[in-house]
Amino acid sequence: MPITVLTGLPGTGKSSWLIEQVNQAIAAGRPVETFVCSDYPWPSNHGAFWVHRRLVCRRPGLTSPISHFVSASESAAVLNRTSTDTLVAVEEAYSFGPHIVPQWIAAAERGIELILAVPSYQQMQLLRQNEYTERVFKMKCQKCSVADATTIAIPADGESTMSICEPCFLEMKQAACQEIVVLLRDEEPFPGEDGLYQPVPLPEVAGWRLARPDTAVRAEIMAKVLGELGLPNGNGDQASYLDIGCNTGFFCDHLANLGFVAKGVDATKRFIAVARLLDSFYRRQQRARKQFVLYERANAYEYLRDTQQERFDVTSAFAVFQWVMVQRSVQHGVECLKWLFEKTKRVCFLEMGYTKEELYKHQLDVEIDHAWVLKVMQEHGAFAEVREFRAGHNGLQRDLFVGIKQVQPLSS
Repeated sequence: MPITVLTGLPGTGKSSWLIEQVNQAIAAGRPVETFVCSDYPWPSNHGAFWVHRRLVCRRPGLTSPISHFVSASESAAVLNRTSTDTLVAVEEAYSFGPHIVPQWIAAAERGIELILAVPSYQQMQLLRQNEYTERVFKMKCQKCSVADATTIAIPADGESTMSICEPCFLEMKQAACQEIVVLLRDEEPFPGEDGLYQPVPLPEVAGWRLARPDTAVRAEIMAKVLGELGLPNGNGDQASYLDIGCNTGFFCDHLANLGFVAKGVDATKRFIAVARLLDSFYRRQQRARKQFVLYERANAYEYLRDTQQERFDVTSAFAVFQWVMVQRSVQHGVECLKWLFEKTKRVCFLEMGYTKEELYKHQLDVEIDHAWVLKVMQEHGAFAEVREFRAGHNGLQRDLFVGIKQVQPLSS
């Protein structure tokens, strides 16, 4: 069966090999179709996909065009009408989810040659019921250059992944712990003190003051609501989550543990650095799926304005947009709310700081209260239902609103 699967850690040459095969086929005059999934929450600065529609790799200048930047369902439709002499190359195959696998197999049975780069564990389990060729790519540890790389880490700057050996991973983990403590001590809400905004799973900060002791309560409410709505559905679909103002990543990690592909955005450099280090060296190791959370440093306004092409099944913003109003204007904050609602496919969790709170007195040019938030969600959210969990409920410090849209397929 003409299926070739490319496996191996990042940086081992999978994308380079795939692009070479594509370019050789094009040069030979053979029909070629290349696929990248548009459903997946890629970092918005991945301009190669979103803007230039190009496959790229770590080898400078080696690139090829993307024929189809599409959803999983659209990919299946394209495959059904692809001619049998075509080379089909799928980059980051895992992002299409397990339900695409029967279409891959059916295409191969019709004689189409497929190259699948980095399929997921679930996809591999389904493919193993059929014939395929696996090319395993390996490399030396990018830190010591001696042992074979066996795992992955993302540094605090998040520029790229590192493929490293186990001893180097443990060494980097110790250094990461020290760096996390320093970063947290230097940042808000208690700069220079032993304080946290969200819980952090390190013994070194276990006794630190916590600004939001209701964090776990909010997470429990999210899990309960999403469970009632059947999200994620448990059959491997790529349900996605976006947290605007993610801080150190507590909610991203929580939903990643539930099975979501999660992305967090925050403007604060130290928070994003801590979130990346925690995910690389602590949180990801505890998940059934070892998938990374994607963290991006960006201002809420610019990010939401410039990434409307990205849509997520579930979104959240906890006490973020009133700060946009303080720093810019009320209109900027309202635009953020509208853009977040538009990015939401299924459920939006929203918390706003109210004007009466001591923290915001004389800083906001609008009276934000429970009625104001509810009105904005009802007028601009296109929600079928808005649920409310009022302050005081199980220890909630602020009102929590949940906007629920009409049930729709995850791939839509």
